[in-house]
Amino acid sequence: MQQNNNNNNNNINMKNKNKNKKDDDQDSVMKESEKEESKEKEKDDKTNTNTTDPKLYDENDLYTQAVLEYLSNPGNITTAQTDLVLKFFNTSRQEQQRLEIKQQEKIRKEQEALQQKEQRQGGAAMLLSVLPWLTLDQAMVVMEMKSDNIEQASNYCMSTDPADLFIAINEWKKSHSSSSTTTTSTNSNNNNNTTDITMQNTRSSFDQRVLVRSQTTGEVKCVIFRCTDVSDDGQIKLQAVLDRNNIPLDPMHAKLLHLSVTDLMNCPGVTIEAQQRVEIAQNERILSIVFQVVKEQPSEMELMQQYAQQLLNQTTSSWRSRANYNKPTEFVPIQFQPKCRDLEYELEFEDKTPANNSCLKSVKHRMDGPVLFKGIYDDGTGLGLVGSAINQPIEIYTQIIDDVTHNIICIIFENDLRDNVVIDVQNLSFTEQTLKDVLTDSEKDFTKKDAAGNKISYRIIVKDKKIIGVLTKFGNEIKEMPYIEHSWMKEGNLIKIPSRGMLGIIKTIPIGLIVTNDPHKNIEKKSIKYTKNVNSRIFRKHAADLDGFIDIDVVKEGTNSGFRDLDNPLQQAFACTDLKESDDVDLASFLSFKQQNDTNMTDEINGLMKNVENDFSLIKQKDNNNNQELSPSDLLTRAINTVKRIQELLSTFKTRKSTLNDEETKFAQLVNDNINKYNREIRALRFEVRMGGGNSTPANK
Repeated sequence: MQQNNNNNNNNINMKNKNKNKKDDDQDSVMKESEKEESKEKEKDDKTNTNTTDPKLYDENDLYTQAVLEYLSNPGNITTAQTDLVLKFFNTSRQEQQRLEIKQQEKIRKEQEALQQKEQRQGGAAMLLSVLPWLTLDQAMVVMEMKSDNIEQASNYCMSTDPADLFIAINEWKKSHSSSSTTTTSTNSNNNNNTTDITMQNTRSSFDQRVLVRSQTTGEVKCVIFRCTDVSDDGQIKLQAVLDRNNIPLDPMHAKLLHLSVTDLMNCPGVTIEAQQRVEIAQNERILSIVFQVVKEQPSEMELMQQYAQQLLNQTTSSWRSRANYNKPTEFVPIQFQPKCRDLEYELEFEDKTPANNSCLKSVKHRMDGPVLFKGIYDDGTGLGLVGSAINQPIEIYTQIIDDVTHNIICIIFENDLRDNVVIDVQNLSFTEQTLKDVLTDSEKDFTKKDAAGNKISYRIIVKDKKIIGVLTKFGNEIKEMPYIEHSWMKEGNLIKIPSRGMLGIIKTIPIGLIVTNDPHKNIEKKSIKYTKNVNSRIFRKHAADLDGFIDIDVVKEGTNSGFRDLDNPLQQAFACTDLKESDDVDLASFLSFKQQNDTNMTDEINGLMKNVENDFSLIKQKDNNNNQELSPSDLLTRAINTVKRIQELLSTFKTRKSTLNDEETKFAQLVNDNINKYNREIRALRFEVRMGGGNSTPANK
């Protein structure tokens, strides 16, 4: 029986071999799926050739049984098939290892990026402690610009004008939009800038009320050291005596440097300062700081609550009472003398009763260390501003859009020392409210904080197309600030730039801080398009969000030079502080040039029209064609080009003036009628020239 079974199996195997030759594709798939199992059961599966798991296949399926029996015998598997299977598994293992390595590399890069981000955030936080007028996002960008080197970033920010720094940050964001540090800000900017011109109903085009104050001096900054000792081995001991603003440093805490003569000689930018100048600075440039103390008085409700609490619990300690009910004391510096970049200094105050000069405990330069100072307490009597503040009021550059809308272009705070300035605006046009009413309301408004925790610094009041008051808080009182409004600028007006000897026409005034009482007023958002003039800059403290640059079409460069072609002006943006209203002499000179230019254009148009009529006359003189230098076809082409030139000059003539007088209107209408007549004549002559065969010159005939 065993032999018969073997014979039967052999017969079945032979049949299966023949069948496998016909069904190679189906058998190869099944073979590959069972090869690994057959290798593992080379010896043990001989007894199970006829007893396979009934769950894996149908017992009545003889074909499947035969295939499994064939594959269970290792002798039936060829070397090529074994190599193919091994190659498959080796390739799979290699691919799996490659994916594992790739995943590990990805995790490593993510960890490095996270670590770099944390380090950058830490550096940005340190940068903010030195430069509080930067935002966290801006500090992150600066760190990225300087390869996360906090020292380089600090030196760069301290030596760069804030306005230029903001421009560099914005340009970096645009050129590195995929950077992780600027993804959020870039996305928000893209959403805000989907269109170049948007319509707004809000009072201001800014997303935040906080206007960051900018200040510039244009001076090169350096620290002055004094050589105090030279050792026998050539080591030099240097002590810092003046900070980078030439303010004397506290000798008890001044920085000390120890370096060799060789290192000192190799330091770039080292200069020798005269000892007399240093001594003068030490005696005359001690920092004098005038400050005020603001203590918010508790409201009647808070006083009642405090009194009730004391009745209910007589054992309440004084410190607990102060923590719950007493308002914190706020110290407000209002003047630095001598003038310097006050944001570079950290002031430490101590609350004392009564307030006096000693409340100012210490003054430290953020980079160079403690400096010598003198604190002066101002009790807020009178205006509250002392010294030069009276003679240097706030300057506000505005544009009058209509009867109820003011556009504030730039605000200059010469004597405001706060890190951030919050501007609130109000328009009283066509209302019965007065400045006195606003003063009363402002007593409460100036004590409130917005969602970002900021209090109002200034409130600008507008009525009847002019600013009628600028309010601020001194001590516990709301007072009016002295101010100067420059509201003469309008688009299309002739202006002069005295510092450059230029005359120009205002092309675009950007939209800044809008003051209106019309909630449905649609304001077209504008921004400058021209390149900023490299020599134009606001060198006084101002709100950095209102940079004050205006697009100008310069028509005259220099006092001794002539006017430029009005069709090709010099297009640059200038700071509003460089612009002055043109006088009668400038206006007369420009109008004379423009009138002469218009006369020349009129004469040119008349001459071109005469040339067209002459060309038409020559084309029609068929009998004298042999005496002409040009063929009718060439004459017609010249006439067509001349008509196009007349159309261009007429368009320029119309656009140069907003309104035309009667004589100019008649001239423009005459030229327009002639152009229509010339076009009809050209169509007729074109057909005649083609029919007459006048496509070649007389020399070719």
